[in-house]
Amino acid sequence: MNFRSRFARYKRKESSEENGDRWLLTYADMITLLLGLFIIMYSVSQVDQSKLKQVADLVRGGFGLGESFFEGSSTSLEEDSLLQPRTELYRFWERISYALKKLREKTKLMIGMNETEEIRIQIFAPSLGEGEEFLPDEDTDFTFRKVAEVVQGLDVDITLRVQIPYSDQITNRGFRTTWEYNAHRATLIAEVLSEKYGIPKEKISVQAFNGFRQIGNRNETSPEQKASQERIEILIRKKEKE
Repeated sequence: MNFRSRFARYKRKESSEENGDRWLLTYADMITLLLGLFIIMYSVSQVDQSKLKQVADLVRGGFGLGESFFEGSSTSLEEDSLLQPRTELYRFWERISYALKKLREKTKLMIGMNETEEIRIQIFAPSLGEGEEFLPDEDTDFTFRKVAEVVQGLDVDITLRVQIPYSDQITNRGFRTTWEYNAHRATLIAEVLSEKYGIPKEKISVQAFNGFRQIGNRNETSPEQKASQERIEILIRKKEKE
């Protein structure tokens, strides 16, 4: 027997012994995975109410919904609204929030929903008190189109109002009060929403404030600060049964 054949037999024998031990690696991996599975099953079977409360509150806080549990409350997990099936209006809020994500990131818009499922969209737009008609800019036009797309088929009430920080000019424009002026400007926007974007008039109403309502620190009353908060407010809620 030559040297080459002897080396071949030795190599086959060594290879066979190595392959025979490989099942140990597979067995060790399987045991590790089973151990991890049992640990996970055990951890999820032990529900920590306090930790789940914290997680639920953080999630709801991120969406602007407030806390799901309150100190001293008898609310159970089954009763918490966070764990209940989503309503049609809640799904609308999710869709419109996603559609307007870029404007929110550019701080051109704010959107939120409260505990009663009233959705508020605030669009920061300049020159709301100028001209005899309302001409939406690019961002406002985009917002109106998305609202019109999503609101179709929903039985909702839409309330429009404006926040215009130029009350000192109202008397010079022929209006008796701030209410009358704000109602007039909001009416112009309501007409555009109906005529240009196809939202039925019976779904839209107008609301007017007697003055400008500032966001955040009310002590900052500089003209620049007020001008940056000139805005349209759209409130959307489920239509009340008559």
